[in-house]
Amino acid sequence: MNPNPTLFVVLLRYIVPLDTILALRPAHVEYLNQYYDNGTFLVSGPQVPRAGGLILARASSRSALMEILECDPFYLQKAIEYHVYEFEVNMCAPELEDILKAAN
Repeated sequence: MNPNPTLFVVLLRYIVPLDTILALRPAHVEYLNQYYDNGTFLVSGPQVPRAGGLILARASSRSALMEILECDPFYLQKAIEYHVYEFEVNMCAPELEDILKAAN
């Protein structure tokens, strides 16, 4: 395992009313599941209060991740804006070590 895997924090900001987001949510969840299944997405969920969401992801590069994000039904329907932050893990809680090993 690379001791410093590169991960991405993806912040989603809703740019349409919440009822539009809720209507698109089933397709968005199906999309998320696809990338959980292949190991790209590690954690996700809505912000509190519900102004957007967050995804913790891994990818071979920022451009590879952007290609994935651009397939999100939220994105395709122009319902969100993405803000992507790349970071290197230097420290983590012991409970996360196995997760990060699997993510690398």
